Amino acid sequence: MVYVFFFIITIVLSSSNAIVTRDDNLQDIINGYQPNPEDAGFTVGVMLHFEKETGWCGGVLISDRYVLSSAHCLRKAPSSTVLLGATNINSVTEVIPVVQTLVHPKFGSLSYKNDIALLRLSRAAKITENVYPIRLPTKAQKKTSFKSKKPVAAGWGRDGKNQVIPGQYLMGVNVTVISNFDCWFNFPAYITDTNICTSSSKGTPCEGDDGGPLYLIEADGEKTLIGIVSYQFSLGCTSLWPAVYTRVSYYLDWIEQNSDVPIRET
Repeated sequence: MVYVFFFIITIVLSSSNAIVTRDDNLQDIINGYQPNPEDAGFTVGVMLHFEKETGWCGGVLISDRYVLSSAHCLRKAPSSTVLLGATNINSVTEVIPVVQTLVHPKFGSLSYKNDIALLRLSRAAKITENVYPIRLPTKAQKKTSFKSKKPVAAGWGRDGKNQVIPGQYLMGVNVTVISNFDCWFNFPAYITDTNICTSSSKGTPCEGDDGGPLYLIEADGEKTLIGIVSYQFSLGCTSLWPAVYTRVSYYLDWIEQNSDVPIRET
């Protein structure tokens, strides 16, 4: 017998229309930790400029000229600016305008399928100990599920206390990749091969973390970007439901065709 379940799910959007204010008591990713600046130099902030307000999303530096983020963050923003080089939002070392935003042409505004965007910076970022690009998966990893791997998610989003975005400190949290099959039961009709999902009893990405990185620390000590924060369950970030990301390995060809980033074979 086949059972069909129908759920009405409201996806928690990134606060791409949120007013950005400053409060020195702000926190971020729920139950996270503060990484050292040199451990997260690829994690950037993306300031979104609207006519009457300013919004915020995360981003990931993948070369000195290109940043990856989520499509739903950028698709309505007339312009944006990238902030680099700090785990404390008050200590940013470089601010670079974005000159081109490329939202994936098949982004689904309802399903959030293909929730990925490329940002081209107006000038090359200065690569330092605290500002550097993260490496992408290899072509050989295109069909790798990463199930049971324990990556890190990072961002400046809420910590569940209804605070404004962004938080003062970049936060990271250790999570576990679950199968898309298990994730589908929480988000039926939304989860496809273009997604990757994580769960954790310790913490989770929240509003304002969207566009930020999900990355593995490999055996060689290098970090590999495997996901971009896309959305969370509507009951809130403290519900400990899975978090959903855009699966970066699915988009390697698109990234290579539209940026200066070469994709490794193996």
